[in-house]
Amino acid sequence: MVAQRDGLPPHLNYPFLLFFLQCPEDLRPMKDGTGCYDYSKGIDCSDGFNGGCEQLCLQQTLPLLWDPTSSTIHMFCGCVEEYKMAPDGKSCLLLSDICEGPKCLKPDVNFNDTLFGEMLHGYNNRTQHVNQGQVFQMTFRMKRPYLLAFLVDYKKEPNGLRAFKGALMSSYWCSGKGDVVEDWCRCDLNAFDENGLPSCSALPQPVLRLSPNVEPSSTVVSLEWYDVQPAIGTKVSDYILHHKKVDEYTDTDLYTGESLSFADDLLSGLGTACVAAGRTHRDGQDASLYSVIFKCLEPDGLYKFTLYAVDTRGRHSELSTITLRTACPLVDDTKAEEIADKIYNLYNGYTSGKEQQTAYNTLMEVSASMLSRVQHHYNSHYEKFGDFVWRSEDELGPRKAHLILRRLEKVSKHCSSLLRSAYIQSRTDTMPYLFCRSEEERSQGMVWYNVLKDTKITCEEKMISLLRNMYGDSKGR
Repeated sequence: MVAQRDGLPPHLNYPFLLFFLQCPEDLRPMKDGTGCYDYSKGIDCSDGFNGGCEQLCLQQTLPLLWDPTSSTIHMFCGCVEEYKMAPDGKSCLLLSDICEGPKCLKPDVNFNDTLFGEMLHGYNNRTQHVNQGQVFQMTFRMKRPYLLAFLVDYKKEPNGLRAFKGALMSSYWCSGKGDVVEDWCRCDLNAFDENGLPSCSALPQPVLRLSPNVEPSSTVVSLEWYDVQPAIGTKVSDYILHHKKVDEYTDTDLYTGESLSFADDLLSGLGTACVAAGRTHRDGQDASLYSVIFKCLEPDGLYKFTLYAVDTRGRHSELSTITLRTACPLVDDTKAEEIADKIYNLYNGYTSGKEQQTAYNTLMEVSASMLSRVQHHYNSHYEKFGDFVWRSEDELGPRKAHLILRRLEKVSKHCSSLLRSAYIQSRTDTMPYLFCRSEEERSQGMVWYNVLKDTKITCEEKMISLLRNMYGDSKGR
């Protein structure tokens, strides 16, 4: 028999209920007075602590073996899907083929799966109230397509599911350290970096690469990268592109050279005429594709290009770097052969002072790469009369010959090898590129407030002529 004092809520009638609840021998009344259980074999789910279970506390009514007319409530711990009961009978472990820690993930987890962890409160089905003193942690995984479908049309769902979706959005877009407000993250007070800037929404690193449509030449290089701004979270205000000429690959000094702001220098038209900026969309890609073409680089030069993004809060992303060498300088092979013949005629026979000066001036006026090609043609045709170095020293004297020959040291080993090819032919390629300009003025001062993606621009397609040398052992068509 169960009795209750009039006018008192159930939780204040607990001692009174236990006094009148009659349980068979070896059984004990449950704390909420709803039944009897064998305390030596089971637990009490109504003890206010979820029976000591980490996740689920389950109940089952069973008849007594010695008295089928009476029953006992058997209570035991359980686990949600993808978990199994631990040896202690109360904790839950993630399913795994190989597990070294107390809780571990499956080894075959796909990167497309998203892992969430939430603290959930217990819920009393009878009173329909949340039990604040009963808490357990739940971890679950959802694939991205199902997650996105799960978040659609949230206004038609109950408030509890809406809060649940808010937690998912926070975990996915704000690293679980902030709330999604429209299309940005409002970070928690503890989600700030060492510079005092909000850090709950990560600023991805842009990936700088060579444009596949424009082959680098001796003076032209085209670079591109995709916009890294996510649909929700951080907003990219600008991209900073740094470039400089270096002497070797081991050079790491990033504070020399020239830095260009994509928005303030290139799109605004304040930058140099040797650099053009573009923005377009590739088929099947949602993100914008940004491009920059450099048109005035030095031939046979080693350049380092570095890119990073800046968001509207002033944060910088990690650097993306490309180091490359431009193509060898252009040479007019026909003219180089004519100069070689001219020098041979000047060196041949008695060389007067006037002829010596003419040969010296001719060789000093050509570029270092052209001089290398003249040397190749001279030795190919007239080496039996003495090679180019020996004849120059003999006809012009050691001092003048040294001034001429030391210029050959400026030619890299790579280009020097190509300049000794049997034939060099010239080719001109015409390539299109985008030339974009902003239609609006960015605010002065704190320009970080501007979102680059929202900037209105006007683009036109232009053409650029790329001169190239083709090297080979035989003449092409």
